[in-house]
Amino acid sequence: MHLKTGSNSDSAQVPSCGSGSNPPSTEHSNRRASVNPRRSARSRWFPAALGRFGRAEEGEATVEFVAMAVILLIPVAYFIMTVAAVQAAVFASEAAAREGGRLLASDPTASAHVTRQVDQIFSDYGVQGSHSLQVVCDPEPCGRADFVRVDVETKVALPLIPDAFSAMLNPVIPVSSSFEMPVTRIQLIE
Repeated sequence: MHLKTGSNSDSAQVPSCGSGSNPPSTEHSNRRASVNPRRSARSRWFPAALGRFGRAEEGEATVEFVAMAVILLIPVAYFIMTVAAVQAAVFASEAAAREGGRLLASDPTASAHVTRQVDQIFSDYGVQGSHSLQVVCDPEPCGRADFVRVDVETKVALPLIPDAFSAMLNPVIPVSSSFEMPVTRIQLIE
């Protein structure tokens, strides 16, 4: 629609918007209809998808992120906790077997001291539960042994398993370590 302003008697006169003889501004007629940037492409073409408030898809990314985080992060966190518990037990059993073997290599009859040392090592690594220590001397008895072997075994319970299920599932991982060392005999020669 074109509007003419002027003195031609055939054309219709357009009233001016303000005082004075300036013609009305055509700035508004040339501008396109403004598009709301918050409306998605679907809501522009399908107004029924807007729903009650006019924003059908707003906030869905947050919900999807939270759902995916829960689905992915909980198993990953449980896996990390389990691997950490097993790794702590492996480190503790290896250190206990090694230190027990060293103590027995210097004094094969010091089994009480070795037991205390093994208990302390498991406590230092934060491994809870029972552990067993077995000393094998070759040849028997340990006072005349040439080699001493120390075997340490423990069982790691899987984390966060309720007691009601632990009786049925037996959720433990056995960890064992062994260390063998020759017995050193120092004799003073006069």
